[in-house]
Amino acid sequence: QDHNWSVCEDGSLRILKIQNNNLRGSFPDELSLLTTLTVLDLEENSVSGTIPRFLGDFEDLQVLNLDRNEFTGTIPLEFSQLSLLQHLSLSVNGLTGEIPSKIGGMQGLVHFDVSRNTLHGSVPSTIGQLKRLQRLHISHNFLSGDLPTTVGELASLTEWEAENNFLKGPLPRQFGQLTELVHLTIWNNTLTGRIPSEIGLLRNLERLELDLNYLTGTIPAEIGECSNLRELVLYGNGLSGTIPATLGF
Repeated sequence: QDHNWSVCEDGSLRILKIQNNNLRGSFPDELSLLTTLTVLDLEENSVSGTIPRFLGDFEDLQVLNLDRNEFTGTIPLEFSQLSLLQHLSLSVNGLTGEIPSKIGGMQGLVHFDVSRNTLHGSVPSTIGQLKRLQRLHISHNFLSGDLPTTVGELASLTEWEAENNFLKGPLPRQFGQLTELVHLTIWNNTLTGRIPSEIGLLRNLERLELDLNYLTGTIPAEIGECSNLRELVLYGNGLSGTIPATLGF
């Protein structure tokens, strides 16, 4: 049985946090009245249907967390209008379609998580416009295509999780520009080519997981310059040569 939703209609509600309940059914149209919301958190419920486009009209919205529900359909293009949005989490749903190229319009975005859906298509090059982005989680989807070179413009990025997709092509040398990066996990994809020597510029990197790809060539000696590296996982590739002495072995 669906739980009833009640809505405050006087325009005063700013924060709506109803996560970790047993809410079911789809978004009621009445929620479109809550245009003053800054936080909407429905994580860990059983809300279903498509994500309503009217959320794109919530100009003050800063946090939207719909993780772990039963949403289907595509990511609304209207989200690109949310210039103040900092946190967008849509993981563990049944979303389809592509990551919209209009994502570049969400200039305030700090956290973007669409992991564990059934998204396809490529990572849009416009993602490089998100100068404030710190956490990019797109793992466990059906994403394909080459990694865009514009990733090098994500100067604030600390975490990129893209494992379990069908991403192909080489690792862009522009990864070396991500000097704030701490975690980079792109295992179980179809990456090819060599590990770029520019990876050694990532002095804050603690975890690098590139296992189960089709990488070739040698392990670059420059990787030993990642002075904070704690976890290096490269198994299941076609790497050759010797283990770099710079790793300290």
